[in-house]
Amino acid sequence: MSRDLIVIPSEQNQKIIIATDCSGACGPKKLDVVVVPTVLTSYYTARVAFMEIMSVRATPIAYTVSNFVKGGYDDIHDGVAKLTGELKLPNLANITSSETNFEMLQSAVGISVVGTMM
Repeated sequence: MSRDLIVIPSEQNQKIIIATDCSGACGPKKLDVVVVPTVLTSYYTARVAFMEIMSVRATPIAYTVSNFVKGGYDDIHDGVAKLTGELKLPNLANITSSETNFEMLQSAVGISVVGTMM
């Protein structure tokens, strides 16, 4: 077991690599410890997960977002899009789960990246 990555062997000697990062109390909400725009929080949260994948020379193929910033969907994806544009990885498959049933007092976002390697 690794703290940073999950490596899953698959067919034809290919491996699936998964990395994740999260950020809490960093965002635009009144009670956040670090007050920054959501787009900045998502950019740097995604950056950690993408760097983990790329540090083992895996190719990112998709990402997931766990969004706890009500109304922050577009800003989160804009931050990730800025990063994936810089990495020349546009249009990656992605899926988002947003908490919309409860208003949280602090911002929180989690981003996971899936990659493959031989």
